[in-house]
Amino acid sequence: AAAQTDDMLVMGGLEANITWCSIGLDCEFADGACFDDVKNDSLAPGEECGEDSTCFCVALRILACERGDGCTEFGGHCFDFELDRSLEHTEICGGDSPCMCMLAVETTTATTFATTTSTTSATRTSTTTTSPTTTTTTVSATTTATTTTASTTSAAPGATRTSTTTTTTATVTSTTTGTTTTATTTTATATATATSTTTTLKFGSLFCFAVVRSPSWEVGLMQTLYPKRAGIFDCDEHAVFSNGPSVQIGPDWTKEIHTPQVSMGNFHEKGTATDSWLNTLIFVEAWDLVFQDGRWWSNAWTVKLDPDAVFFPKRLQWRLAPHYPPGTTDGPALYVANCDRAWNGAAMEPKLYGSFEVYSRNALGMYRIQQDMCRDHLPWQLWGEDLFMEQCMKLMHVGMLNGVSYLGDERCRPAQCSDPSKAVFHAYKDINSWLSCWGQGLNAEVIFKK
Repeated sequence: AAAQTDDMLVMGGLEANITWCSIGLDCEFADGACFDDVKNDSLAPGEECGEDSTCFCVALRILACERGDGCTEFGGHCFDFELDRSLEHTEICGGDSPCMCMLAVETTTATTFATTTSTTSATRTSTTTTSPTTTTTTVSATTTATTTTASTTSAAPGATRTSTTTTTTATVTSTTTGTTTTATTTTATATATATSTTTTLKFGSLFCFAVVRSPSWEVGLMQTLYPKRAGIFDCDEHAVFSNGPSVQIGPDWTKEIHTPQVSMGNFHEKGTATDSWLNTLIFVEAWDLVFQDGRWWSNAWTVKLDPDAVFFPKRLQWRLAPHYPPGTTDGPALYVANCDRAWNGAAMEPKLYGSFEVYSRNALGMYRIQQDMCRDHLPWQLWGEDLFMEQCMKLMHVGMLNGVSYLGDERCRPAQCSDPSKAVFHAYKDINSWLSCWGQGLNAEVIFKK
């Protein structure tokens, strides 16, 4: 049975269809695969979905993994869906768990350090008590008897009168009885610090720009794409320049490129290298505006897009990730060649095709310094700007990445918009066809996201 699309999945703020399948061949888009959730792997072309399985098309082949380090060659991690987390480096996937390779993506930081500090307080109390001392009040009575013998004349002769004086001495000793308690408290604080470091792969950031002819349908296209965050507006940063009067795109007005109108190339004229626009001067000035803008310097890659090129920035970032230090801007000087066709007797080798151009930050830094050398040494007057930039990169010995598989272009290697392996599709020269291609691309994507 043909694949059926009947459910929706929220993807990056956009809704995309989930495409169900019953056999491996159901997913017709390039590099697509029918994924069986019980088997935990993609089906072979003629293999049927299991009776108790849920099977759906995935844009790129999902790989099963058995332990945490099973996905390192893809720059990703092994995700355990039962534990709902990535496995540690040597951790084994659970017996009943579906585990598959997922790319680690972090858009704001390359490395996150999480530090947890726990403090345990132990209190030891030492109490010294003095025993009560009691002094009993003692009252002692001392009786002193004094006998006095006196002769009294008035008394009869021989008579004796005895006087007895009794003195009582009371001695009172008062002793204060008290209890003194001395408490000594000793507090011991033990601090244990556990530091865990989680490193995630950060895609190289993109600064993307386009040049629109003003007035033309291209202006309306950009105004339509801006609120949808489609095309260049889904890059980390973006800019639009106009070859003609300044126009408003979103909240910003385009910077105007002041150059004469250009003509089309003619192969019958000697030295002409293109039958497209002889637009080198326009883009020489466009690159000057990019340098004035300054944001190219804070991003890993700068992307120049033709307005009629349907662009999926995240796909490009995925493809570029292995070639540039994750989360950095200061990397090798590189440009992307994207077409391997030959015209007018040119050599059969990867070339830079102008609908979609990609340069690393340091490649543009070299061009900024040496562009006059390129203009002085290259016969660019009858060239398109893409050939000029390609030959300038070669003249400066900038490294080349083979990105032929990144682009589907009717003037080079066409591709269906439902092919999720492509980052760019060209050319769609009206708003409706552009949006239709973009929608087909979204429908071909299924993203596993918590």
